[in-house]
Amino acid sequence: MTEKSLENNNDLPLLEKPPKKKKGLASVDFSNLKVTQRDKFLYAVSWCTLFGDAVEIYLPGVFTQVVSAELGVTRRQEGLLAVSTAVAMSLSSLIIAPLLGRFCRRRVLLFSLYSTIVGTIFSALVPNFTVLLISRGIRGACVGLNFSVVSVFLATEVSGYDVYIAGNFISVLLFAVGAAWSAILGYLLLDFLGWRVLIVSSSIPWLIPPVILLHTVLSETQHPVIKASTESSGESECESIDSKEED
Repeated sequence: MTEKSLENNNDLPLLEKPPKKKKGLASVDFSNLKVTQRDKFLYAVSWCTLFGDAVEIYLPGVFTQVVSAELGVTRRQEGLLAVSTAVAMSLSSLIIAPLLGRFCRRRVLLFSLYSTIVGTIFSALVPNFTVLLISRGIRGACVGLNFSVVSVFLATEVSGYDVYIAGNFISVLLFAVGAAWSAILGYLLLDFLGWRVLIVSSSIPWLIPPVILLHTVLSETQHPVIKASTESSGESECESIDSKEED
């Protein structure tokens, strides 16, 4: 290579590295975040549901010794209770995830919330360990169902990606808050209310507002799922069911 060519190469401008694209919460521009009224209702449903589930997950750990003494539960059985709840959560999420594309998500979420309320009441009425084990399994399945349905429901209903990312960040924080709230409730109210009343009064009040919102201001979905049988006509399952009910 000649000296002249080297001089020409030195005169070339240096290539600048392209700026790295921000991901996740770092990519959200909070100054220009546009949150619609519908988004607020959607996240009210999400946050209340997830907070109620978080309280229900962490609260039994607060009064485990009280329940064990009343129902005669051994240490091994206590571990079985925890495992049954975790396994039921995982299985319900795996089963419902492929089915969410075939059903109206608002209706699935309503079913999940009603099942959660019934399962919570059932957990407070158990007479022995066997029924307690079944009730904790049912409650764990409901929690897993809520997680899956809420995540997909928000992803298809909120107005924008930034709103979705910012709202999900708060949803994750709610689990830490739910754990702290469970510890406070157990410390202050366990001796006064008893563990049965505490289960019902600590989680169900958080699940009633989502049910009301889904029946009123969120009664119609903006992005209903298209079923394979209705793709040709362009009619969604939510719309087809509503039209049948009107007829």
